[in-house]
Amino acid sequence: MLLSTPSAESRGTDDLDEIERCAKAAAEATTAHDRKAALGTLYAALRDAVIRDIRGRVDSMATAEDLAQETWVRVARSIGQYSSRSGGFVPWLFTIARNLVVDHYRTQGRRAAEILSSTPVEIEGPSEDETPEQLAERRELAAELKGYLAKLPARQREAVYLRVCVGLSTAQTAKMLSTPLRPTSEGSVRVLLLRGLRKLSEILPDNELTQTLAEPLIAPAPLTEDRAARDVIPV
Repeated sequence: MLLSTPSAESRGTDDLDEIERCAKAAAEATTAHDRKAALGTLYAALRDAVIRDIRGRVDSMATAEDLAQETWVRVARSIGQYSSRSGGFVPWLFTIARNLVVDHYRTQGRRAAEILSSTPVEIEGPSEDETPEQLAERRELAAELKGYLAKLPARQREAVYLRVCVGLSTAQTAKMLSTPLRPTSEGSVRVLLLRGLRKLSEILPDNELTQTLAEPLIAPAPLTEDRAARDVIPV
């Protein structure tokens, strides 16, 4: 099975300086119009990435869309307190999104670590020409695929997930993986990604069924256009 990274043109932007400039402009805006304009630029750049990150951790696209919309509502409410000293806008944004995912599952008694490390493989119902045996085979293989992803070392798994599944740029992924005690460079991300994808390519069965099931992990469904048209960021 061939696994590849998305192109910079199709999967996000590497211009972290522009994102930080817009975040600072939104935080320091003195009029609702200026704040809305800056937030709109941030939303356009990162909307799909937020959806993909949440979609990989919840059970349905509808739930992911609702949580993503609430993420941006909270961003709009608290952007006045944003500071680049918090580590950057991208990690700040994704922390809000992931906290909402944790809150969503809290009533189900699931632990935060379990929620945020899971990457489900979606299985739809049987197609018209599919037998119950074939559906059972697909479901069994889906469970195996999730196990294959779990076999990657934690930082490789997160690099693959953020760069390939979520669609963050290399620079954004480096920001997400960095900690005060362990800064992560773009070069380090490329090494983690190369090793993670190489390992997945080695352990995934090379057959058509596996490739079909793995496709949502490599290119998750983006936010639907009709839903995007209804999205409004309150200011």
